[in-house]
Amino acid sequence: MGNIHGRFEPSNSTDKALLIGSHMDTVIDAGMYDGALGIICAISALKVLRVTGKLQRLTRPVEVIAFSDEEGVRFQTTFLGSAAVAGILPESILQVSDKRLPFLHKPTGLLFGKRFADAVYMLHSTSSVALPFKRLFG
Repeated sequence: MGNIHGRFEPSNSTDKALLIGSHMDTVIDAGMYDGALGIICAISALKVLRVTGKLQRLTRPVEVIAFSDEEGVRFQTTFLGSAAVAGILPESILQVSDKRLPFLHKPTGLLFGKRFADAVYMLHSTSSVALPFKRLFG
């Protein structure tokens, strides 16, 4: 799918992972920080924990993910990256292609989503970040 992810795994943890991040694709006129801000915030949160010495206190794994093709720009089907992670892509998606190349060269490339399905702790929980642009740039 093209999702990019990194994982912090505490030693001896058997807990399900907390998944944080956002999408990396965008649409025209979506806004300067569309998607990318959520990815940067997720990485920055783990960096702050590491710098302050608190990262090792985590008892649960944390997976930072940058979802691909959430906006439907390339294949006109939304949420492809997150659907792959959740393990809920319909089999019909294997037939999708665009002008450049088939969607998948090997259908097994999507099956990685099953690995995440058991590990994700808060997949359906959402939150957003609002920046005080008037104070910053006003």
